[in-house]
Amino acid sequence: MKDKEQENAEEKIKKGNTCIGMGVGLGAISAGAAVVTGAVCPFCYVAVPALVGVGIYERQKGKKQKGKEEQAIKTNKKPDLEKTQS
Repeated sequence: MKDKEQENAEEKIKKGNTCIGMGVGLGAISAGAAVVTGAVCPFCYVAVPALVGVGIYERQKGKKQKGKEEQAIKTNKKPDLEKTQS
């Protein structure tokens, strides 16, 4: 069973992926609208980089937290007896 911190790290990674996806999707829609109308929505101009930036930040935070937990598990692991006896 996964512990609470690992679930929290995975949740941050999922949240980051969602934000990146929304930013890319909104960017594609606004680019299409810019081609059709010749103008870009001011909200889209600000929201797309903000969503992508928040998504990248959340992903990095989640990966960093997950890496620290995996490192702690590795350092607390008992040594393999077969390797130490040879």
